[in-house]
Amino acid sequence: MENRKELDKIIEMLPVRIGNSISAVCDGLEGSIINELRLRRERPVSLTVDGKNIMLPIRCMTSEIKGVVLALCGGSPYAFAAEIEKGYIPMSNGIRCGVCPSFGKGASVDEITSLCLRFPYYAERAEGVESLCLDEGRVVSTLLFSPPGVGKTTVLRMLIKAMCSGDGALRGAVVDTKRELFVQRDVSNTLTDYLFGYSKGAGIELATRTLSPEVVFCDEIGSESDAVSILEAANTGVPLVATVHSERFESLVKRPHIKKLIDSRVFEQCVRIKREFLSRSFEFEITKL
Repeated sequence: MENRKELDKIIEMLPVRIGNSISAVCDGLEGSIINELRLRRERPVSLTVDGKNIMLPIRCMTSEIKGVVLALCGGSPYAFAAEIEKGYIPMSNGIRCGVCPSFGKGASVDEITSLCLRFPYYAERAEGVESLCLDEGRVVSTLLFSPPGVGKTTVLRMLIKAMCSGDGALRGAVVDTKRELFVQRDVSNTLTDYLFGYSKGAGIELATRTLSPEVVFCDEIGSESDAVSILEAANTGVPLVATVHSERFESLVKRPHIKKLIDSRVFEQCVRIKREFLSRSFEFEITKL
């Protein structure tokens, strides 16, 4: 299993019986890639491997969910209250932890009913990725899109590495709000600055004002407020490469806040990402704007 090291780090935080059950399944999946681990209160634990769901013969108890949350937060969940209210717990090395339900002010950790841990996929290159956002050496502002789980973040990491390392490396600023883009093995030889915890707009504004980047990257434009803040901060002349959830371009432009970014020429092209799990290859469909 190619990303087993990241999985094992999470297994250390789980109840022994759950960790052993997960390990037993994964030991027979050599060469596969784990996409997700889900823990749901009083329901079966499940894995998603190579895009397919596997239900384990073991249930996660209510007390175990709380214990895992405490472990993921280093024993201090209230230190992460702001992030938990937004539906996630900050992790490291590209691992994502989504929590359910969304929290209101003062909500208790006891109210978390499920956890979704998503693991990074390490793809060194995809055909055409080096030139995806370049036009005769000029960076093209690009909005990458696909449905959840296809690989937007993976492709964004590849772009950061391809554009900000090696011959002709560009200075890159990465607005990594949820600490999902930073993976140590990918950034050790790149000319990148990572801004953790900033909103999209604040991160872009700070980066362009103080770090003189030649390209700015950010992940997952989700809300109208994201789009508004990006629009306010993006009129700096620095190209932006970002991602958004959508299955088709036609659906993308029907969302008012995304259409406003496109109409305002924040982006010069949209790129649909398609992925074949079994071959682990990516395809890109470009729409010029």
